[in-house]
Amino acid sequence: MVPCQSDEVFHCDGDNQNCIPQALKCNGISECSNGRDESVKICGCLPHEFQCNETTCVDLVKRCDTFRDCEEGEDEMECESYVCPPNRGKCNNHLCVPKSSMCNFVDDCGDNSDEVNCKYRTCYMSEFHCNNSQCIPDPLLCDGVKDCLDGSDEIECESHFQCSNGLYVHKDKVCDSHIDCLIDHDDETNCGECTNREYQCENGRCIDAANKCDGICDCVHNCDDENECDSLLCPWAEKFLCRKSQRCIQKEFLCDGFNDCKNTKVGSDEFFCWNISDKCAGFSRLKSVFTCPEGRCLPSAVLCDHVADCLGGEDEINCIQRPSQESGSGNALHYHFPPKLQQFSIVRLS
Repeated sequence: MVPCQSDEVFHCDGDNQNCIPQALKCNGISECSNGRDESVKICGCLPHEFQCNETTCVDLVKRCDTFRDCEEGEDEMECESYVCPPNRGKCNNHLCVPKSSMCNFVDDCGDNSDEVNCKYRTCYMSEFHCNNSQCIPDPLLCDGVKDCLDGSDEIECESHFQCSNGLYVHKDKVCDSHIDCLIDHDDETNCGECTNREYQCENGRCIDAANKCDGICDCVHNCDDENECDSLLCPWAEKFLCRKSQRCIQKEFLCDGFNDCKNTKVGSDEFFCWNISDKCAGFSRLKSVFTCPEGRCLPSAVLCDHVADCLGGEDEINCIQRPSQESGSGNALHYHFPPKLQQFSIVRLS
């Protein structure tokens, strides 16, 4: 304590008997015996707190959360004009909820406004789209467990298709040309007559005509789509060897607007098909463009990469490789002349 006659002191009480230096006021340590130097009335609340009255503070996250934390409910007053802290979002009913709780498929606001105008991702082909826009793996549909937070994966199960192994497939995914029953493909069999662009397997499934005799077994069990094929060779200039999937499709299915290779979302048989009728017109902005005889326009990045992108493999002919580092000769050049025939084996799709 210090004498109270100085102007640089703080009075602990009203009788001028107990004083402390002003510098010690509101320093987090109670110097006055009655704690007045650290009281809410004198110091207010901390930045992350809300002041209820002259004696009480509550955590700011309790402001406008529907619970009366202040004795008189001051923390739940004037919520309409209250601006939520940066880490919290405001509901339509003026409540504040953590931003991490917004768009999480759970009604945290109480009026579901934290789940409105959310940018949810598009579900993958192998996922079930819940009514609340949540995505779950297809095998979890109608498995007796509510995997969607709204339970929509366990309703109307009798309307969905059941595979031979017991798994369910959503009714909208039956006969959509995408296999969901991985063992017997039964969600894609008995789908009616095939179109003129399709081949009908013995089990009733319709597959793209381009995938007949392409080296990949699409007709489960019998592989009848690979029977009575002329050759197990994929001759350049006659057929196109797909990247990665190794399907070998007829040249008439190249650049026809359909994904016949089925190795990517678009299909490598549809790569570099822009302006094919114009023989690469409009591609002057590229530094180097290679025009295939059939009209495909290839960027220089795919030239001499050991993969034929032109129907006749012209992008892989007479390629000059860099000097060999293995030969020890710094000026040795090696020329790559790819074979005209490529062999492949029939691959069964499980």
